[in-house]
Amino acid sequence: MLGRPTTARASTDKFERAVLVTSVNGMPVGDCLVLLGDADVRIDAVAFDRLGIRTSTGRRERIDNTTFISLASLAPDVTFTVDYTQLALRLTVAPALLGTTIVG
Repeated sequence: MLGRPTTARASTDKFERAVLVTSVNGMPVGDCLVLLGDADVRIDAVAFDRLGIRTSTGRRERIDNTTFISLASLAPDVTFTVDYTQLALRLTVAPALLGTTIVG
C-alpha cells in the first residue's frame, strides 16, 4: 500500500550507534540518536517526530526496542549527508513536509 510505513526487525550488530548534531534545511535542531550502516542512516523515530517533519512514508525498523526510520527510504523528499569530522547529520527536507511557523 502506498503511503503506509513498513516495519522490520533488526539487530544493532550491523550498525554503529551515534549521537549527531542535526540540522534541517540549514537550521540546527539539536542532537539525534542514529544508526549508521550500509549507506543509510536510521534515525530514532521519536527524535524524527520532534524535528517537525510530517511524512507517513518511510521504512520503520524496530531495533533493540527502539523504532528507527530509514532516511534513505524518504528520498527524494528528504535527503541527508553525514559529516563524520563534525559528527553532524544534515537533512534537506522538501518544504511541503515541514509545518508552518508564524513570526511576528
